[in-house]
Amino acid sequence: MRAAIDRFVALGINAMAGGCFHELAPTELQAGHPERALAALREGDAILADLGEVAFRSTTQAMLALIRSSLGDHEAARRALELAEHLGDPKDALTQSMTNAVRARLALAAGDAEAAERCARTAVEYASRMDCPVAHGDAELELGRVIHAQGNTRDALEHARAALELFTAKGDRPRVRQATAALTGLYDDAL
Repeated sequence: MRAAIDRFVALGINAMAGGCFHELAPTELQAGHPERALAALREGDAILADLGEVAFRSTTQAMLALIRSSLGDHEAARRALELAEHLGDPKDALTQSMTNAVRARLALAAGDAEAAERCARTAVEYASRMDCPVAHGDAELELGRVIHAQGNTRDALEHARAALELFTAKGDRPRVRQATAALTGLYDDAL
């Protein structure tokens, strides 16, 4: 990805260079380096902001919000979420799916389980509109987490299984491991 980014920059195709960070950041996350993922997204965001580009940038901000919320930095997640929603198009299913997943996490952290579930279901709805099994699986896994936090292990298992099927069909081994670990934890809780 770094080679692709460098090549796009050399060719003057900076919007594509900025968009490539969408692939680099998840790779860093799967490798267990959230700080590197954040740095990559900030680097890509700076390129996109300089260009005045909004389509890739709204997704970049949504990704930043997701990572920040995962790390427990809810204030930074909110700021990125607000910018993603400001820049994003309501028809951009990927950005809408991610921003709703972040809203679900923030609502759950604030103790609003009803809003969390509503947002997580909306994330799944948007993700299911795309031909992107990874985004759909991520949204299903998030919905499973929200439902499990409410004490409904049976339905949480259903969504974690759906995520596992999507990741398996895509061949995304790191996410297969992630969904398998979620399922194992849910099965342990069910016993």
